[in-house]
Amino acid sequence: MLVDLNFAGEVNILAEKFAELKEKNDPSVSKIDHIQIKPADIGRVFRTEGRSDKIEIRRGVPITLKDNIYDLSVEYGDVFEDFEGESVMIVADYASWIVSISFFKGETKLVKIGLEIPDCPGSITQVLDWIASKNVNLISVFSKIKICYQTMTLDLVADFSGCKMPMDEFRIELENAMEGMNGIFILTQYEELK
Repeated sequence: MLVDLNFAGEVNILAEKFAELKEKNDPSVSKIDHIQIKPADIGRVFRTEGRSDKIEIRRGVPITLKDNIYDLSVEYGDVFEDFEGESVMIVADYASWIVSISFFKGETKLVKIGLEIPDCPGSITQVLDWIASKNVNLISVFSKIKICYQTMTLDLVADFSGCKMPMDEFRIELENAMEGMNGIFILTQYEELK
C-alpha cells in the first residue's frame, strides 16, 4: 500500500505510533507487517547543464494560502527568470496541495479539447491513440465520470506544434474518426489557447 502524506505527516510520530500499536497487538494494524517511509520527489526543481546533466536546485516545500493567493515567488522567485509573454501552464491539485509549473517552447501551439465519451474500458485509449497518431503531444489529460457506466468527460490540453494537419482539418477528421469508434463520442470543445 502506498500512502501520500501530502507534506503533512510527521514521519517519526507515524513510525512510533505504528510500533506502539503493533506491540499491543492492536487489531487496527494486525494485517500490516511493517511500514517503510521514504520521501517523494514531488516539488523538485532541476536545471539542465550540458546534454544530460541535471542539477537539483530546489526541493519543494508547502506554500500557504495568504489573502486568497498562493505566492510561489516566496520559494521559487529566485529560480525562475522573467517569463513575460511566454506560455506557462500551472496546474494546482488542491486535494494534495501540489502545484506543477510547465514552461513551453516558443513554437508550442496549445489547444483545449473537450469530449464526452463512453464510460467503458478502452474508450480513452481509442480517442487518445487517434490523436497521438497525428503527432499531437498531450500536455494534460483529465477524465471525470458523468453518468456511471454510461458517459464520462475527457478534457485535454494538447500541443499541436508537431501536427502537420491544419486545426480546422484536424477537428473534422477527429469527428469523423469518432463516428467509427466503439460507442458515442462527442466533441464538446475545441479551441486554441492564447
